[in-house]
Amino acid sequence: MEAEVDLDHAQFGRSTEGLVNVGQQASALAQAFVEDVKSYGQPWGTNNALGQTIGMCYETALGLIEECTRSNLDDYHGYPQGLQFMTAQYQSAEAESASAIDSVRV
Repeated sequence: MEAEVDLDHAQFGRSTEGLVNVGQQASALAQAFVEDVKSYGQPWGTNNALGQTIGMCYETALGLIEECTRSNLDDYHGYPQGLQFMTAQYQSAEAESASAIDSVRV
């Protein structure tokens, strides 16, 4: 049974660049969403108990959305570095394997 794994290191590099671009776009979209939501102001008003209650719920929900989005994007921004590390490890393993195979050839 013969199995060969062919890794395209250049493709890993392009994928890393793509992840960086997607991360930047996602950050920009998340920021635009929050700014858009905040631009609506307080259409429910603040002059009665219902308006005040809605306002408190709104602020809490928006805060949770911002925190969750920021946390997810922070994690996502680490993916390109991980892919670069993985690529370097693959290249190193390939070089070591080739060296080991060459050393036993007669």
